[in-house]
This record gives sequence, C-alpha cells and structure tokens, in this order.
Amino acid sequence: MKQELEEKDDEIGALKEELEEKDEEIEALKEELEEKDEEIEALKEELEEKDNNIDRKRQKLDNRDQKLEELREEIEEKDETINKLREEINEKEEEIDRIQKEFEKKVEGIHGI
Repeated sequence: MKQELEEKDDEIGALKEELEEKDEEIEALKEELEEKDEEIEALKEELEEKDNNIDRKRQKLDNRDQKLEELREEIEEKDETINKLREEINEKEEEIDRIQKEFEKKVEGIHGI
C-alpha cells in the first residue's frame, strides 16, 4: 500500500511537472499571441495610414481632373472667341478692300474728268 501511495505520489508529481510545463507553454503562447496582436495592430495602423494617403491622393487627382476640365472648357471658350475675332477681322478686311476699291474708282473718276 505504501508503495502504491508512493507510485501515486510519483504520478501526481509527474502530472504536476507536466502541468507546469503546459502552463509555461501556455504562457509562452500567450506572449507570442500578444506580440502577434501588437504586430497586427501596427499593420492595421499602417494600412489605415496608407488608405488615408490613397484617399488624399485620389482627392488631389479628382481636384486636378476638375481643374483640367475647367481649363479645357476655358480653352474651348477662348478658341471660340478667337475664331469669332478672326471672322470679324476677315469681314473688316473685306469691307476695307471694298471701300478701298470704291475709293480708287472715285479717284479714277476724278482724274478721268
């Protein structure tokens, strides 16, 4: 019986050692898990920062696209104005040519008299 008790004590001791080892493994795993959680949190923050940077850059691109479109419209308006002015200049040149020819005819008429 004494031997059985000693064997049981030995078994209990072995189980306690095994339990302590498992506790140490659990603690090591908890620490590793904590480290991984911290890494994940750092990566989340980095991702959020990059996402914010992307959003800001998209906004800048949108603003530039809008400004570019406004400039295109302005250029188109200026082109239309230039074309109208050219038409007016052509009309004025034609009118000047017509008046000059009339003047030349009148001068010829005066000299012919």
